[in-house]
Amino acid sequence: FDPVKHGDNLHYFSQQDLRLDNGPKRLFRQVEELKPGLVILDSLIRFHTEDEGSNSAMARLFNNGIKPLSRRYDCTTLILHHVVKNEESKSFRRTRGASDITAAIDLGLDMYIPDAGNYRRVKVFKPRHPVDVTTLYVRVEDKGDATMIRRVEQEQRQTPF
Repeated sequence: FDPVKHGDNLHYFSQQDLRLDNGPKRLFRQVEELKPGLVILDSLIRFHTEDEGSNSAMARLFNNGIKPLSRRYDCTTLILHHVVKNEESKSFRRTRGASDITAAIDLGLDMYIPDAGNYRRVKVFKPRHPVDVTTLYVRVEDKGDATMIRRVEQEQRQTPF
């Protein structure tokens, strides 16, 4: 995803009944028309009606809906997906639903919000390809008309919001 090339091409769809398991052509047509560099599915459960606990259903969803979306239209697909509440488990095991969800992704990021502090930890838990950074810390800032996510250095992690 190139934010310079695609920065002004931002479209948000909410409650549009866009499904990747049951007639993905509608979403594909939107992407083909708009040509975004980044498609965000927030959250995964809102874009399908399959059983998230079924490996075969999730494999079908990724193979027939999500992967073709990225490959046909040369766009990055970012999927937000919730995890189970057990904070003690490794990120790979905390992914809610079938293990094929984690198996199908190219890069898995786990965002953790500590009990105290003004930052979030973002940790790579599944890189299909080598990555330069495995953990980074960010702060979410509300700017009125926009929400910014900024990297936070170690010395800034205790500064109040």
